[in-house]
Amino acid sequence: MNGLMCTYGHGCGFGGGRIFFFLLIFALVWMLLCRKRCSSFSREHPEEILKKRYAKGEMDADAYKKMLEDLRK
Repeated sequence: MNGLMCTYGHGCGFGGGRIFFFLLIFALVWMLLCRKRCSSFSREHPEEILKKRYAKGEMDADAYKKMLEDLRK
């Protein structure tokens, strides 16, 4: 009888909560790894992004000025 109860997770340590425990650990690790990468996108101002793209040569001066003007409206 004791063996049967143990297979269903009654009184056997983690039992059925083992999956929940591993999912919780996975979620915490994922949040820590994503924290820096994900937060950098939300904090950057659109004009800063535009300046970086212009500095990388992704656009010419006319396109930069037009987009900057559109952002400031």
